[in-house]
Amino acid sequence: MALISGTIPSLINGVSQQPATLRLDTQGEVQENGLSHIARGLEKRPCTEHVKTIAGVTSNNSNDVFIHTIRRSEDEAYALIVKGTDVGSTEPSVKLIDLTGYATGTAGNEVYVKKEDQGTTNVTASDVLSSSVNTDVRNYLGNFVSTNPFEPSKLSATTIADFTFLLNKSVVAQQSTADADDRDYEALIYFKIGDFGADYKVEIKEYNVDSNGEMNPDSIRSTKTAAFKTPDNKTKSRSGSGTTGNTESINNQAAVIVSNIAWNLYDGMTSVKTHPVELKQAATAGGSGSQGVPVGEAYVHQVSVSEGSGNSLSVIPYTGTTGVIDNGTFTGTKLNNLGGTYTTTYNEGESIMHISNSQYPFTVEVTDGKGDAYMRAVNGSDEVAQFGYLPGSGLPSPQADGFVAKISGDKSTGQDDYYVKWEGNVWKETIRPVYPGGSTTHAHEIVKKNARINFNAATMPVNLYKAFGTVDGTANSIYFILSTVDWSPRTVGDLNTNPFPSFANYELGGDSSTAPVDSDDATYTINDIFFHRNRLGFVSDENVILSQAGDYFNFWHSTVLSVLDTAVIDVAVSNNQVAILKSAIPFQENLVLFSDLQQFKLTSDSFLTPTSVVVDVATNFETSTDTKPVPAGKTIFFPFQRGAYSGIREYFIDVASETNDANEVTAHVPEYIEGTVKKMAVSSNEEVLLILSDTDRRELIVYKYYYNDKEKLQSAWSKWKFDAEIIDVEFIGSVAFILFRRGDGTNDPVYLEKLTYP
Repeated sequence: MALISGTIPSLINGVSQQPATLRLDTQGEVQENGLSHIARGLEKRPCTEHVKTIAGVTSNNSNDVFIHTIRRSEDEAYALIVKGTDVGSTEPSVKLIDLTGYATGTAGNEVYVKKEDQGTTNVTASDVLSSSVNTDVRNYLGNFVSTNPFEPSKLSATTIADFTFLLNKSVVAQQSTADADDRDYEALIYFKIGDFGADYKVEIKEYNVDSNGEMNPDSIRSTKTAAFKTPDNKTKSRSGSGTTGNTESINNQAAVIVSNIAWNLYDGMTSVKTHPVELKQAATAGGSGSQGVPVGEAYVHQVSVSEGSGNSLSVIPYTGTTGVIDNGTFTGTKLNNLGGTYTTTYNEGESIMHISNSQYPFTVEVTDGKGDAYMRAVNGSDEVAQFGYLPGSGLPSPQADGFVAKISGDKSTGQDDYYVKWEGNVWKETIRPVYPGGSTTHAHEIVKKNARINFNAATMPVNLYKAFGTVDGTANSIYFILSTVDWSPRTVGDLNTNPFPSFANYELGGDSSTAPVDSDDATYTINDIFFHRNRLGFVSDENVILSQAGDYFNFWHSTVLSVLDTAVIDVAVSNNQVAILKSAIPFQENLVLFSDLQQFKLTSDSFLTPTSVVVDVATNFETSTDTKPVPAGKTIFFPFQRGAYSGIREYFIDVASETNDANEVTAHVPEYIEGTVKKMAVSSNEEVLLILSDTDRRELIVYKYYYNDKEKLQSAWSKWKFDAEIIDVEFIGSVAFILFRRGDGTNDPVYLEKLTYP
């Protein structure tokens, strides 16, 4: 065979495992510690520079430390390092390294991280050891056992401005035992109109509760009634004993004043208090006109008149029966003496009466015999037909402050039931309160469980944020606080109209009298955390959940009366098979979701709203979920498993053709990445992808690519070898920060080094 001669301009396309006849002239079989540069050709890779020996952090293997880089600006960047715990230990180490010197003045110095409630005025090194992590955070980051050992891939982090959220993917999200405010079963009686000859009747039915503490409408405990019949509209008269024409007449208008009707039902009286009545005398012989006599505070039915001298009248008690004014008739049980566990509150002179029961639910029904428009009952623990039935602004009495009413929804408009609470002088939308649930402790505990309003912060992502204060005696210095998040509670609705988001929505135990009340069947973990279109987001099971727009700690609806554009979004992927979401990548105004077998795309109109959001299958490619996909400019790299080797695909969205695809970039090196990919880091500035596998932790697999418009001109694979085991790697711009361990394999020191891409 004759020799073949030719010119190779430069070996810039790395390694190919194709037969020699199929390789490009610019490819070879092996390339180690080389850098395939599109302009300068093949050259040596850059060296690493020592940044910091991580004090207090040692490593027993190459899979027990996590790194996340925080870049706030060109001049300010940090490396967050979390040392995983050994089995049986709950003492994670959290370190923050100043990469630029912005916070400490010297690049590589440690920035102090303390817990929020530490209370020291001068932060020192003693504040930032293991004691700097509060108990809930320590347990959250160190929640690993022999069956669930720590791995960096089990942590995830995302940074939003000054806030970095740190997620432990192996912790099951739980509901908090905090619940709504306790409130007795209660009702308001609103006296609207007084009228003559009306039969004002109040009927109160008390019910038993079921094992869940809810009202049993078929089991009535007692029925009590109170009735007051107002007089008819007739004038009562009595003839005088003197001169002809000397008669006295009184029309009892006070008996139909609503506050007097309320008082009579409350106290069982048939007299009218503190209401002046004007008496008129007809003209007498020798006199002219009429003369008025004020009665003042006297009871109307005790008032009579007699003739005095000089055509004047005087007020004296009447002891007879002739001419006594009819003030109405009371029958039944006085509302201020219902007995049992009832309490009735009424302030004389008002038109609102409040009735409560400290144990059992009850309903109040009112009638008046004249169309039932004169009184209205508002049953707090039952339902009110519409908001207009409630007493208007300024009417409720002080004893009604905090009263909660449930307003029935409207099926024709799709409006849910909702709750309103009287605060000051206005009704405001609120949550369902916790009612007593009967006389048993078990039933009351079930009621409390069904009124939970928040998440258990100890099972939710924790938060690292920047603070200013005195550090080592220097004022106005930077330090960071690591703490649990004060997640916003539910403030309106109930578990039906405003349920827990899907990651914390699970069946509660203790529904029978024999089941432990505190038995919860918490189900879901949060698999990834991200930020998308001004919302903090989680993926859990088959759902993607996004916070309220601009309110990152709020995963509840702020009203159940309508669906706001800013409201929380909780949507499941649309698919005919189970698809557990593992990762979410914000990408080109969309959100790309990755499961084991498929990729989904969350899209919307111009604004991301609960009514416009759509999740559809984008592509069907198998994905290795041991590491999170990484976005790089117009593409997303994600790994997949090919037997004993791994491959890499490059996902992209073609906006013009509205197509999604994922080309394999390891097609010409199918057996180059041995084992499972544990970490990927990408620099879109330099168009380079670094891959760390679980087979040889002393090497990085490097993929160098270059696009010219839509044409890929470079696709070069190679390996970089190091003298120490690599724990983790991250990029900030063109600089790769690498964690190394050097030693004999037991409690080895950990080093932070940087590799600057030329």
